[in-house]
Amino acid sequence: MKWRLLTIVLLVLSLAVGCGPKPQEESTPTPIPTSKVPDKPTYVVSRGLVENKEQFTARVSPVNEEGLYFKKSGYVKVAYADRGDWVEEGTLLAELEIDDLLNQLALAELDLEGAQKQYSLAEEAHQRQLYSAGVSLQKLQLQLARARLQTPIEDYTSLQNGVDQAKESLEEAKVAYAEALDRPWEPQRIRDSLLKNIAKAERSYEEAQARYTQAVLRAKQAEQVRAIDLQLLEMELEKAEQELVWLEKGVDPSLVQRVDSNQLKVDRLLAEIETAQLIAPFDGEITSFSVIPGNAVEARKKVAVIADPNTWDITADLTTSQLSLFEEGQPGEITMSSVPGKIFPALLRQLPYPYGTGGGEAKVEDADERVHVSLLNPEEVDLEVGDLVRVTVLIERSEDALWLPPAAIRTFEGRKFVMVREGDRLLKRDIKLGIEGEDRVEILGGLEEDQVIEGL
Repeated sequence: MKWRLLTIVLLVLSLAVGCGPKPQEESTPTPIPTSKVPDKPTYVVSRGLVENKEQFTARVSPVNEEGLYFKKSGYVKVAYADRGDWVEEGTLLAELEIDDLLNQLALAELDLEGAQKQYSLAEEAHQRQLYSAGVSLQKLQLQLARARLQTPIEDYTSLQNGVDQAKESLEEAKVAYAEALDRPWEPQRIRDSLLKNIAKAERSYEEAQARYTQAVLRAKQAEQVRAIDLQLLEMELEKAEQELVWLEKGVDPSLVQRVDSNQLKVDRLLAEIETAQLIAPFDGEITSFSVIPGNAVEARKKVAVIADPNTWDITADLTTSQLSLFEEGQPGEITMSSVPGKIFPALLRQLPYPYGTGGGEAKVEDADERVHVSLLNPEEVDLEVGDLVRVTVLIERSEDALWLPPAAIRTFEGRKFVMVREGDRLLKRDIKLGIEGEDRVEILGGLEEDQVIEGL
């Protein structure tokens, strides 16, 4: 009995030991990896072509494209156009509130019209006076010419002959009487008759002499009258010439001044009204339009853009540092995403002032500050306004040059140097650089070909 009880106890103990927890096995620790210093890249000094190129993005823009603005500040009264409209040169696109200016213009135009009408009437009367003065002058010229031709010709020959004959008759009568006195036998009555003949001959001589003297006096008087008449005609002619000179100066200057003054007033108002208007400078499409009635606008602030899409140009806005690298006529290349892998030759046609000839004489607000690029073979490219292209311009190049990639070159406090590997040693070498391209930098001094350079 005891033996059976002992057997059961031993059996229970053995089961308890078999079902209990097993002793844990000892785990193997994970080894910690040692830190490995990564190998630094190395580069070999090579020989070949080194180029420095500048790239920029350009836009295909219309040749005729202009930003529009009001020349004075104010509030928009009405807009006559909108974005996408095609307009002709001179079309009124929008205007500010200018009712007061328009009223002033209407009054000024009425004043100008009145002044012009008064001037026209005065001009018409002046033309009639000018014509009459010209005719009067010609008439006086003709009268004077005729008066000068009408020289009085007095014939004194017959009167002088009469005087001479009367004198001869008187002498003959005196001789006949003297001869009769020498003839004592001559009857007294004969002598008395001869004496009467002397008296008669004397009267005839005196009468002939008087007629001659009177004729000479009348001729002298006629010549004096003619001289006076000629002088009067000359004075009238001089007066007519002077009147014509005065008339040729035109109508009353005060009338001209009045017209000019009113015209200047109208022109000034029109110019002021124009500053409050937005007018299309050429035929084109409105590509941008931010003019809203009732809104305020600032003077010379762009509110619209007009362009002619039928002709385009390739342009870009560059920084001054980029512009300083370029010059007009410099060759370049154009690439575009629409034609991958294709390169189109081009050149820089125009740079903005003072880097080139573009916009040097234009006003500041109108100056063209863009770079203009031309394709050498435009027929090979199908471009549209708005397309973007990539322009690459060669700045400088060196053919057979030592070079390293930029990553091989180190900089410290302005010094350029590299770490040259020679066996197990690294030696620091200062270097002199030349052309610095995007992926190659020219080495002018400090290194030799095939040397190994350790990078960063």
